[in-house]
Amino acid sequence: MEPIPPPVRVVSAESVFLISHLLRGVMRHGTGRASARWGLSDVGAGKTGTTGSLRDAWFVGYTPDLAVGVWVGMDDASPVGLTGAQAALPIWAAVMQAAVRRSPPGQFTPPPGIRMASVDAVTGRMASVGCGGGPMIEEAFRAGSEPAGSECDGAPAGGPAESVAGGL
Repeated sequence: MEPIPPPVRVVSAESVFLISHLLRGVMRHGTGRASARWGLSDVGAGKTGTTGSLRDAWFVGYTPDLAVGVWVGMDDASPVGLTGAQAALPIWAAVMQAAVRRSPPGQFTPPPGIRMASVDAVTGRMASVGCGGGPMIEEAFRAGSEPAGSECDGAPAGGPAESVAGGL
């Protein structure tokens, strides 16, 4: 038997953190938000999935220390009739809840090259106390790709996706 080759990084730490940050948003505001019932919305990242006709449902979620995937479907390919959030997320949550009770997970820590910034959740522009505006959210950016300023600062137009995706 040959020895296992050493690991090789194929994705930058910055890209990994940006994707994890986006998937943490799924847990807080998206299809995985029901994870809050199990106290998991602030410790994990994940994504639901459902095939057409509700045949298969899945949820894959992780902390910095553990990844768990759950698939729900029938052997004969008949529809389960449920989404990933309805069928797979509760199973994932039960497993993950037990795991994090045994061993509390680490934090998703931004690596060098990532800047966290408060942005207006509606406009995606840099939040400004003097501007008023909508609710603020904390977003992750590659250093140098943060929005230039708030709407009332006269910043040029451009959505948050341009800033977040810059350099992916």
